[in-house]
Amino acid sequence: MQATSAQFVAKRKPALVKLDRRTIAPILSLDFGVQLLSKESELENSPSIEVVHELVSLYSQAIEYYEHKNDPKFYDFEDKLHKMLVKSEVIDLMQPSTSSTKNRRNSPSKQKPKNLQKNRAKLRSTMVETLSSEFASSLLSISEKGSKNLNRIIVTFNERSKEVSEKAKIDFSMQDTDLQKRLASRKKLMLHRSQLTASLNSSTLSRVSTSDTSGIFSSLKGEESTRSSFANAFDGDFEYSIKAEEFEKGLEQIMEKLCSEQAMKMTEIKINYKIQIKTLEEAGSIRKARRTEIKEKANQEIKNIIKEFELKRKQEIQSLKEKMSK
Repeated sequence: MQATSAQFVAKRKPALVKLDRRTIAPILSLDFGVQLLSKESELENSPSIEVVHELVSLYSQAIEYYEHKNDPKFYDFEDKLHKMLVKSEVIDLMQPSTSSTKNRRNSPSKQKPKNLQKNRAKLRSTMVETLSSEFASSLLSISEKGSKNLNRIIVTFNERSKEVSEKAKIDFSMQDTDLQKRLASRKKLMLHRSQLTASLNSSTLSRVSTSDTSGIFSSLKGEESTRSSFANAFDGDFEYSIKAEEFEKGLEQIMEKLCSEQAMKMTEIKINYKIQIKTLEEAGSIRKARRTEIKEKANQEIKNIIKEFELKRKQEIQSLKEKMSK
């Protein structure tokens, strides 16, 4: 069987496949399909060893061409080559004529049909086992390559996910820092306002005390009436100032809380869609239309988030107003 295969390889014709000098890549001739169909038909109608050799050459050229392009079509031509080589008439043609002539000369009588069939069956079985083993080896090699590519995609996906996650943490940290700065600035402003209010109250009381002293000879009833009216006015202004500060503080807390939550959700949406696009790019299965569709979907989700938090802000501000008006 090995000797027969060696003869086959030696007799294969190199025609029909051209080499591109720039890329050293096999190229099939324009009439390759016509020649292949013609030789396959010729093998069916009038088989000969020359036709077998030409078909082996054509199948080999197709296998080399499509395998170089990483096109799965080369499996089809391997299968055609294997099926052709295990045909009984092809096996008969492949047997060396010298060996059969020598056997006929040395044999005292013609070989019996049963023995001939037995030898043919054994030869066919040997060829099938050899070709099956080669085919299985090629499939195993392809499977190992596919597994390596899949592992590479998974590793790349994990690395990209980790990278995006780190960026998100940095963004959240920066937002938290800005929030702390705003809160510190707000506290400083509140303290300044308290000090200013206390100073104004002290000045007002001093003026009232001076006025009362200059009018010490007025009637006691009129003095008490003036003090009472001032106290009421002062108490009303002070209460209004406290409520205004409380409302402003509550409003700021609402805005900071909802803005922080909105930013986190928007960042999460962007990260998820970036990972999805990157994964599809690594797998080589993303098209321009699919990329546009993913981006539009992400933008729509972001718009929905903005509307949702705008409604929440209005509702919480309204609740705060109702609470402060009581």
